[in-house]
Amino acid sequence: MKTIPHIAFVGPTGVGKTSLLNLCAGQTAGTVGHDWKSCTQEVQRYECEVEGSMCVLLDSPGFNDTFQSDEETLIKLARYLEITYRRDQKLTALFYLIDITQSRMTGSALQNLDLFRKLCGRDCLENVIFVTTKWDEAKKSKAEKNEQELRNEFLHEMISLGACVARHDNTPESAAKLLNSVLSLSPTVTRIQKELVDEDKKLQDTDAGREISQKNLERIEQLEKKCKEMEKRHIDTLQGQAETNEAEMNKIKGIVEKLREENEKLQQYQANKSSFDWMDLCMQGAQAAVQELGSAAAGAISSKLRASGSSVKTPLGNNAAKMPSQVQIAGPSSMAQLEKKIQESPSLSLLAKMGELYSQLPPGTLPC
Repeated sequence: MKTIPHIAFVGPTGVGKTSLLNLCAGQTAGTVGHDWKSCTQEVQRYECEVEGSMCVLLDSPGFNDTFQSDEETLIKLARYLEITYRRDQKLTALFYLIDITQSRMTGSALQNLDLFRKLCGRDCLENVIFVTTKWDEAKKSKAEKNEQELRNEFLHEMISLGACVARHDNTPESAAKLLNSVLSLSPTVTRIQKELVDEDKKLQDTDAGREISQKNLERIEQLEKKCKEMEKRHIDTLQGQAETNEAEMNKIKGIVEKLREENEKLQQYQANKSSFDWMDLCMQGAQAAVQELGSAAAGAISSKLRASGSSVKTPLGNNAAKMPSQVQIAGPSSMAQLEKKIQESPSLSLLAKMGELYSQLPPGTLPC
């Protein structure tokens, strides 16, 4: 069976990811952002036909986004890559877009590039294409100078390990050339996919996760230092100036708290196991019912779930496997009491509703 190419479009907000994807797909696959608001805030998946073959294009949220932090962007991208890798869907290529009209690589641009490098790792760089965009808007001599600087200073190491650099001038011909250049590549696995799935790491322990955590810690240190300096000046200011300084300090403290929360998000991230196994949630509910209703009622629920015919993992382990043989199904009066208790308990009502919805699905299928 021929593998369907999966191509990811990655890069900072505003470099033209969605515009290039639209040209590659030959249609308006996503909304193009022409103002200060960024449009793509989730990983968007589009299917298109290229020279008679199916191709999947992935439009990722950009770093330096208007409405979400780099931590949130990494979490969304990591979650998507993890889920698809668990389903044995590998990337054929990654296009990392860079605006060639930018006269210099800013601090944030360098941080994003380093984060991308750690997300990819060394082994998949032969499938990475650094695409310089907006050649149609740039002065050619200046753009060529910027391109040379990129090659020699910022991308040199990754190019030496197999990455390529290509130009895009915002024309259908340019987009088609880029797309056709990667369709024959062998699928690859990124470093973050290996870390999350093969090595079973938490997101904050991956190379990319540690990069963002360290950046946040440095920012926290800078802001806390600024707060201390302002507090010292605050003592010697007039009352009116003091109130202004206090408001500014509170604003900075709010930013510090937000950065701390973002680091906590990285630490709390775990794979959404229900995306891979719907029945886990149902079996957990049955286990909880043991404590609230007693083993007989919970066993009745568990037996009905097992009768669905799906092959599932269960968090109840060996005890769960034994449960059906240990349970006596309640008689009519007991079942009436059980139904009444389920109606009175919000959590059990939710469990019953989940069972009802699940029973309507075709045998052997799991919602995701």
